[in-house]
Amino acid sequence: MDGVTEERGTGPFVSAVIPAYNAQETIARALDSALAQTYHPMEIVVVDDCSSDNTSEIVESFAARGVRLVRLPEQQGASGARNAGISAARGDLVAFLDSDDEWLPSKIARQVALITGEEQPVFVSCASKFISMDGEDLGDLYRWRRPVPGPECWKSLLARNTIATPSVLAWRHHLIEVGGFDRRYRICEDQDMWIRLALRGSVGYVDECLVRVHNRPGSLSSRGVGHHARVVLDVVERHIGEQRSKLSAAEIRGIRGERLEWLGRAECNDNYFKGLPIILHSMLLGYRPLHTAFFLASASPPGRWLKARLRARADWRAIGAVTPLIQSSKQRGIGKRPAAAARNRHPMLAQDPQDGDVLVHYPRESRPHLVIIVDAEEQYDWRLPLSRSNVTVRSMAAQVQAQKIYRHFGVTPTYAIDYPIVAQEAGYRPIMDMLDAGECELGAQLHAWVTPPHEEEVCEQNSYACNLPGDLERRKLEVLVDAIERRFGIKPRLYRAGRYGTGSNTAAILDRLGFDVDCSVVPGGTWLSPHAPDYSGGTARPYWLQTRRPILEIPVTVGTTGLVRRLGDDFYHGIRSGLPVRLRLPGIMARTGLLNRIRLSPEGNTLDECKRLTRRLVADGYRVFAVSYHSPSLEPGNTPYVRDQSDLDRFLTWIEQYLEFFFTEMNGIADTPGGLHAWAMAHSPRVALRPTAGREGGIPATPASMRHVG
Repeated sequence: MDGVTEERGTGPFVSAVIPAYNAQETIARALDSALAQTYHPMEIVVVDDCSSDNTSEIVESFAARGVRLVRLPEQQGASGARNAGISAARGDLVAFLDSDDEWLPSKIARQVALITGEEQPVFVSCASKFISMDGEDLGDLYRWRRPVPGPECWKSLLARNTIATPSVLAWRHHLIEVGGFDRRYRICEDQDMWIRLALRGSVGYVDECLVRVHNRPGSLSSRGVGHHARVVLDVVERHIGEQRSKLSAAEIRGIRGERLEWLGRAECNDNYFKGLPIILHSMLLGYRPLHTAFFLASASPPGRWLKARLRARADWRAIGAVTPLIQSSKQRGIGKRPAAAARNRHPMLAQDPQDGDVLVHYPRESRPHLVIIVDAEEQYDWRLPLSRSNVTVRSMAAQVQAQKIYRHFGVTPTYAIDYPIVAQEAGYRPIMDMLDAGECELGAQLHAWVTPPHEEEVCEQNSYACNLPGDLERRKLEVLVDAIERRFGIKPRLYRAGRYGTGSNTAAILDRLGFDVDCSVVPGGTWLSPHAPDYSGGTARPYWLQTRRPILEIPVTVGTTGLVRRLGDDFYHGIRSGLPVRLRLPGIMARTGLLNRIRLSPEGNTLDECKRLTRRLVADGYRVFAVSYHSPSLEPGNTPYVRDQSDLDRFLTWIEQYLEFFFTEMNGIADTPGGLHAWAMAHSPRVALRPTAGREGGIPATPASMRHVG
């Protein structure tokens, strides 16, 4: 918005209300973000709550751009200042922005479209990012917890606060009719307001991060929230008393239990023994007793000591893995990897996994999408050393067994084929038959050891294409792409690295060769082999790679279930080696439901496990799921997962019953990687495409200014 105009357009007039007190360090940033809004018509009103610094002078310097300043004669606090802004506002809608926070440019436009829709909600909110005092993006402010949109939203707001003040856009007449913000409250006055507004009608929610909330000295976030417990609980209890006729006894217990658990956890972060009685009260109310009990154990002084030891062990394992890697590389003179690679974030991961310009956001109300990706490859004994002579592909004929199931459910699988498949009729003929029938799509899978040119030694390290020189990795993939195009008349647009071996050159190579989709990332994955990539810290949500052309990463669907899954990748990998393994701790934790890592595949994962993972991910807002397996598994004796006919029967039953579950209970829909890419191009927010250059491949970098608009 170049300047602020009061010219009436087709949409309602919006007033941005910004209360400010001694905000000279941040007010200009807030105003710049409000002025950058793409929506018109709009005004900006700043209410100075008796600042003693230069806040007013800075605001007055924006007067030529249409910013209005209201000075209060005496200090009234955040509630009074916002109320003064509501009174001074000339708009039909009021958007709140704190003086130290920011809006993304499309924030108001996205919310106006929702609040003026058919349902006409009382107010709308959106997701927010949390920015540390050092400027670090800490991800989603409420850790992906969301309000429940609709007329029952007030109940979810009683149980938990999931609405940031700078995320709210509300009809002005509703704000006035409820009496404005309650000046009795110096804290949580905003929570009280959102509950009162939600009681008047429906609430809308835009599930995109359109706000940046900054932590600051003296803020609630920086001081902790434990000492605010009494005020928050008083507000909640007042509303429970007023709405008791609309709440069941179970709902009241749930609301109190969830509030107490959250407040108790916050208090435990400052003082474990002060938070302990609050959490015990929550457990007595029946709110997640097992989860809460484990939190108490892990947050206790002994539990924190144990977690620190496990994380330190995991860090030392990662650093120790560098030595044999470098030694092996020096001996062969090929595939040198810098020591930092063992410690730095993998280049194929979303560098900011909460970034709205990286992640592809699906509306929370949208149905989950399912893709099937089959690693179509030669069969070989996985227990033996790799060999270029292992190129048998007879198991491709067995794919018709799964294809019958896909045909029944209307599913179009994608076969990521490698060089032995495309080079032999026994491999490519079944694919051709399915293509002619319109029953599959094609991708490319690079098994480096069986793909020409054969310039490297066949060994464990070089089986991961990421360990090859960039030029050799590129030439091998060029040969595979050319062979597929000549054989089928189709240029593959999906890539899967054999053994999931992507590295610092891979994205640039895919960019150069015209790929649209990569599906090689295994979120949180790290292998015992020091030569394998480490995808720790990755997300299972689709995101854009840092490339010139828009390449969508569809990660392997992997996740953890269980009471302690939120302890993260470091904890999981810490119990996968050394003493925890000797004590069989991983198996014990999986069987007892404490922690289980599950991949969405019939290979090594039970149907019940994958159903449980799917339900958990859908509840967390995931909307894209990828089932994957290896083509040799459809013939007994080729993989550890299918040793005989009974294993094969269970394998096929898994596929059939999972599809039935996904399309019925989960109300999912079938899709393809190409379909997901097309949707993301049409509906994702603007995607910043940053330069990607190969380490050794000679691939030119992209100017930093190049951007793609999806």
